[in-house]
Amino acid sequence: METPTPLQLFRLFFTTPLLTDLTTWTNQKGRHCSATMDTFQWEHDTDPQELDAFFGLLHGMGLGGMHQMSHYWSSHPMFGDQFYQSVMSGDWFKAIGTSFKMNSFAPPGQEDGASEPVDKLEKIRPVLDQMKRACRQYFHPGQNITMNDRMHRLTGKKRRGIN
Repeated sequence: METPTPLQLFRLFFTTPLLTDLTTWTNQKGRHCSATMDTFQWEHDTDPQELDAFFGLLHGMGLGGMHQMSHYWSSHPMFGDQFYQSVMSGDWFKAIGTSFKMNSFAPPGQEDGASEPVDKLEKIRPVLDQMKRACRQYFHPGQNITMNDRMHRLTGKKRRGIN
């Protein structure tokens, strides 16, 4: 059995139909924010590939050590990272992040009329449901488990002399 790549594992949970929906919802909110906010500029509609790049950069930033998002796009030689700058501009990254939606977008005043959502996870429900389906389909406890003889039980106590 071949070892899957990180992108293949990501695709198990974020399927093409889900990415298409996320793209549609994000574009709707981006256009709405651009029309109603003077300081917000939605340059163009994004697509699933660009949203993939956004997720990749977001993941890389989570693993990176910079304390401010702007440092990744800085022109300062100590902070700037050419990779991030080559994938997308910092302003566009911020615009996608501001407009990112995990459910269908309804502008203020056009909601269904209910003041309190019945489902407290309504804002993330489509993604959560996809995650549940993927976990049920791909995760089977007791199958394909590897135990390493070097694994030890964690007691939570620090022992002296052991690094």
